[in-house]
Amino acid sequence: MADDYPQLMKCFKTCSQDTAIYFMPGNRDFLFDEAQATTWGLGYIDDPCVIHIANQPILLMHGDLLCTEDTSYQRLRSLLRHPSLISIFNQLPLSVRHFVGKCLRKRSQKETSKKTAKSMQATPSAIKQYISNYNCSSLLFGHVHQHSCREIKEGHQTAIALSMSSWDDSDNFVIADYHLQRSGHILQYHQSAD
Repeated sequence: MADDYPQLMKCFKTCSQDTAIYFMPGNRDFLFDEAQATTWGLGYIDDPCVIHIANQPILLMHGDLLCTEDTSYQRLRSLLRHPSLISIFNQLPLSVRHFVGKCLRKRSQKETSKKTAKSMQATPSAIKQYISNYNCSSLLFGHVHQHSCREIKEGHQTAIALSMSSWDDSDNFVIADYHLQRSGHILQYHQSAD
């Protein structure tokens, strides 16, 4: 990523001197590791990662792990994130890495066009499982490129699962609003007007 976006990386390095900026890898930038993040002034967070805001545990995820019905993607994800394959890939010249990346992206677009929308969405059972496993009051994720807010009931507890819309369609962000702390869920989704 640093090789592809040098201006963005310089911006991160400058901005991170005054404001903490954190990076969680996704499905296109998973090769950007902790050492690279540190070089550019970014904090690196694993996927998934629990943070605490106002004493509330919030689970952050890229979101692709929640799409359990997309079994072909999950198999590819496992393969591409294998440490041995990543090590070999990182030894290749940049031009070869770019070529492989473009080929993989083209293939991914072709495969995606054949899939149903439902198969590429976060499944309710996976959302519930992750919220339960990490004992969190909220889950914030992306990947599916579609905003949604779901209440997940588990016994006497209710958790919120909030997904972000596509970053290239509009500016959207989440704010932690401490005034909402009494309600038990402090995350609020915002989208700019076009």
